[in-house]
Amino acid sequence: MQPQTLSSERKKKLKKLKKLMDRQNERVLPTTTRFLETLNIVIDDAELDYLLSFGTQAHSFEAAAQKSDLPESELKTFLDTLCAKGFIKTIYTENNDEQYVLNAVLVGWFESQVLYLIGNPDKKKLLKWGLWENIWKILKNTIFFPCAKYKMCF
Repeated sequence: MQPQTLSSERKKKLKKLKKLMDRQNERVLPTTTRFLETLNIVIDDAELDYLLSFGTQAHSFEAAAQKSDLPESELKTFLDTLCAKGFIKTIYTENNDEQYVLNAVLVGWFESQVLYLIGNPDKKKLLKWGLWENIWKILKNTIFFPCAKYKMCF
């Protein structure tokens, strides 16, 4: 696992992904260079391109498969990884059909990243690349309840 180079093209894609994720919730974090660098550490090109094609609507497994060239067995693992990383989540319809939907940054991606990294064998590399430092600096500069009230993030 290596962070991707943050070229201007990749930065545009990350901004677009962040904008899509922001549509999923009323609470948003500012789209700063630090936030984009943080996203850059935890997403590869294939995941980024897939999520940009995924959009904000819910997808059945079959609909999600149409957006990918992966065989079904690999796609399931790919989607499970995106769920574990917090980029997408599963929801269930009234008929109990599983669907995938893009997650919001808050509440969703951020909290899932914390859980994902706890069990990640590459977490030492991620720490070296400044992931946690970036996340906490982002939160420190974003005042929202309850962090601001109890100074939990400072």
